[in-house]
Amino acid sequence: MDLFYNKQVSVYVQENGEPNDLGIISPVMTHVADSKAVSNPLNAQQAKDKYGLNTTMSVEYTIEYFEDVYQLICTGQLLFIVDNGIIFKVESANVYEEFYVLDACISLAVTRVDM
Repeated sequence: MDLFYNKQVSVYVQENGEPNDLGIISPVMTHVADSKAVSNPLNAQQAKDKYGLNTTMSVEYTIEYFEDVYQLICTGQLLFIVDNGIIFKVESANVYEEFYVLDACISLAVTRVDM
């Protein structure tokens, strides 16, 4: 699979930070992993077929399989992908197990966010 990965991305999880002087808790993004990745544009029909009817995702990232990322997906944590300074919120994920010569990978449907 290393052949197909043409990008380097970072995976972050959003957690609650410490309260400030006014008691307001701001979210904090914590680094989880750096991964090789490939991004693929999704048209509306592909997104609906793969991720369900009410989808708005237009980009899909396929990253290397990491147990930490998998556990965060299973527990429903809010994940973000950072690709070259652009932040994407993970909306949906599919995990693909190892198959013959193909390594395990995680496919993430994302939407761009401005922070």
